[in-house]
Amino acid sequence: TKLIAYRRATVKDYNKFLRNYIHYDPVSEYIVGEIIYMNGNYYYNDSNYSYRVNNASEHIIKSVENSELDGIPIHLVGIDNGIFLPSLQGPRNSISMEMYRDRLEDYRASKDWENYWNFKDSVFADFSYGYCLTAYKAQGSTYTNAFVEAKDILAVKKITAKRKLQALYTAITRARENVFFIQ
Repeated sequence: TKLIAYRRATVKDYNKFLRNYIHYDPVSEYIVGEIIYMNGNYYYNDSNYSYRVNNASEHIIKSVENSELDGIPIHLVGIDNGIFLPSLQGPRNSISMEMYRDRLEDYRASKDWENYWNFKDSVFADFSYGYCLTAYKAQGSTYTNAFVEAKDILAVKKITAKRKLQALYTAITRARENVFFIQ
């Protein structure tokens, strides 16, 4: 079952609401068994091991470990086949994020672009909770049930009526058995 909306802000709000509802206001940022969805590609490569996790792929969290990278607190979120996704600990205004931004600024200021990009790519895999996703991310996927946030899709002002209907069609056709509209 998946909830499908149009705007990323709506998806974020629904993911937060549904996660809090399902897990009764969880304290942990990530919970084993939770579904996550990639918002971009993630690459890992060192002399012994390399892997790629693709944009729009869905994964189940198998483990969560607290760790650090160059003194910055991170989570190592274990998914399939021994793959770990690094994630900064805490919200966007946390100490981890502040330390991360400071480090990137230091590399940028010194024009050390190789370390800048290596550090940026190694610290943060861009993923989110997978209870709700955009119609575009849902393309090509099939779910037993789809809840469609039609109001969100139809309320977007910066797209044509044709694009709205295409997004609505995409959301509706993701369901194998049942489609439910949220108004």
